[in-house]
Amino acid sequence: MLVVSDTTPLNYLILINAEHVLPSLYGSVLVPSQVIQELQDPKAPERVRAWANNLPSWIIVGVGDVTRFPLLDMGEAAALALAIESDADALLADDMEARWVAQSVGITVVGTVGIIASAHSATLLDFDSTIKTLRTTTFHVHERVIVSIRATLQMPD
Repeated sequence: MLVVSDTTPLNYLILINAEHVLPSLYGSVLVPSQVIQELQDPKAPERVRAWANNLPSWIIVGVGDVTRFPLLDMGEAAALALAIESDADALLADDMEARWVAQSVGITVVGTVGIIASAHSATLLDFDSTIKTLRTTTFHVHERVIVSIRATLQMPD
């Protein structure tokens, strides 16, 4: 399965020490150089910058044409363009506008919470405890999303 990642899912999975699930779920992850630059930004958390400066072997760096989607930020535009150009199976992204644009051009989108749900289903981590850790960061998700995913995973209330 070929997936392309935007900045946000990588950032938060790294922050909660859950990025290790990505190669188990997807094999390699294609990441535009623009996203790597965002992860290396001096304003990014130190843990994220350190990871981006020493990429694991399962990350493949590509280049996405940011001019294709001028209304999106650079990382999102590059990731979406790269997903289209590489005929990716999915785009890993959380930004609502990027998700909407991707879906409008036929790209399947998986967000950070969806990645965690898939990892839970693959017994790579526990959904509830990982979401609890995710909530200690600046990540925001509506409770209805969590409730819906828990129901999909057939988890008791």
